[in-house]
Amino acid sequence: MALTHEQDPLTFKEAVTSCMKNYFNFHGRASRAEYWWWFFFTILATTVAIVFDMLVIGGIIGTFMAIQHPSGNAGDAVLIGMLIPYILTMIVGIFLILPTLTVAVRRLHDIDRSGFWVFIALIPFFGPLLLLYWHLLPSSQTVSVSYE
Repeated sequence: MALTHEQDPLTFKEAVTSCMKNYFNFHGRASRAEYWWWFFFTILATTVAIVFDMLVIGGIIGTFMAIQHPSGNAGDAVLIGMLIPYILTMIVGIFLILPTLTVAVRRLHDIDRSGFWVFIALIPFFGPLLLLYWHLLPSSQTVSVSYE
């Protein structure tokens, strides 16, 4: 049974909300807009976490290390601060990995591909390029009931 598939484009807020609501949902479909807004959100959140870790956490640790070991060289404190584990970045990465995977699977469903095709990204060079191509394709005009 084939149905027609039409969607209004999502806004940034709607796409992020949809991905959070579908945090564990591998069924259904995700439009191109939903996938790419979510991709933009993950880049934005990760960048903010990295900058926070480098400037705030790194600065605090670096200042503490400079107080503990006053060598007079500010470069040592900055270096030590940059080498600490990126705590917030790791938390954000762990938090975002599952909804990123689910939206990628649902995006593949939207172009009538099995969600297992997401694992093609494990093939170096060729896999991620093919997955990128598929994510750029427009939504399928007919809806396969198996992905609803």
